[in-house]
Amino acid sequence: QAKHPILLLSDADCKPASQLWLKTMASQLTTQKKEIVLGYGRYASKNGILNKMIRWETIHTAIQYFSWARMKKPYMGVGRNLMYAKHLYFEAKNNPEFWNIYTQTASGDDDLLIRFIANQNNITYCYKPTAQTISEPCNTFNEWMIQKQRHVSTGRLYASKTKFLLGLYASTQGLFWLLSFILLPIAFLYFQPQLIKLILFLIFWRIALFWSLHYKWQQVLKEPSLKFFSIVGDFLWSLMNLRLTFHIFFKQKNKWE
Repeated sequence: QAKHPILLLSDADCKPASQLWLKTMASQLTTQKKEIVLGYGRYASKNGILNKMIRWETIHTAIQYFSWARMKKPYMGVGRNLMYAKHLYFEAKNNPEFWNIYTQTASGDDDLLIRFIANQNNITYCYKPTAQTISEPCNTFNEWMIQKQRHVSTGRLYASKTKFLLGLYASTQGLFWLLSFILLPIAFLYFQPQLIKLILFLIFWRIALFWSLHYKWQQVLKEPSLKFFSIVGDFLWSLMNLRLTFHIFFKQKNKWE
């Protein structure tokens, strides 16, 4: 029913971070001559480890979809903050493959739409603080897990190459922590000084690289500081993936409860 050619979407539980939200997002279309703008939807900062983990994971997800879009390989956006030309939706609607998936999936319409309408030339992104939206975070871990299960449920419908690369990233991240906890105690047990030094060097090198990247993005996104939580978040994310992987592949739902 929208009367104008450009749509800017958010969720019912979100609010703009500033009065310049519309202007800043729209300026990306006019200045860069694109048809899709990926925005950033952050969560309100509160006390507690759960809130830190929610905000850390949101930044981590944003790093991936912004980076992929910059590499001209867009694969998702967040419905909390997404702008696109209206005609793209109707073009996708006429695609039988898209419409069949779209009408049978309870969640992830934003990801699916980006998959079908985005290409190397028509998409950009905007993570400026004035263009962000803010949502209220979940208050309990179970609530958050239900939310995350809904968010990742569309992952199985990504393009095959995208699924492979995202799966490879998550797998190597998990293997890093698993091997660290296995190899380091073994090296100490058999007292292998050179091996201990090598393992410690590789662990700290990887942690330093990841921490510096994540901290840089926290500054760019103007998120309240999580610099001392970054490594904890990285480890907890690997544990969370174990729980979510089962849901993605074996417990799909096609309707809302």
